[in-house]
Amino acid sequence: MASSKKLKGWVFIEWSKSNDYVQDVSYPANMLYAAALGAVGRMFNLPRCTEQAESIRRVIRAQSYDGEFFCR
Repeated sequence: MASSKKLKGWVFIEWSKSNDYVQDVSYPANMLYAAALGAVGRMFNLPRCTEQAESIRRVIRAQSYDGEFFCR
């Protein structure tokens, strides 16, 4: 997924059951990262950033969205 794997130190976003399903990947941190990338891409007209943000969003939806809820 995104670069939030093996973050150094404590990075508290939220606790969820998803921590039991994946190792070293935080869905909330990756969602925030995708949002930041998308904002940078729009603000500075950097299509590569917006494309990377959408790629991260696609992976998150494929892995954890059941059509109604994010469930992991």
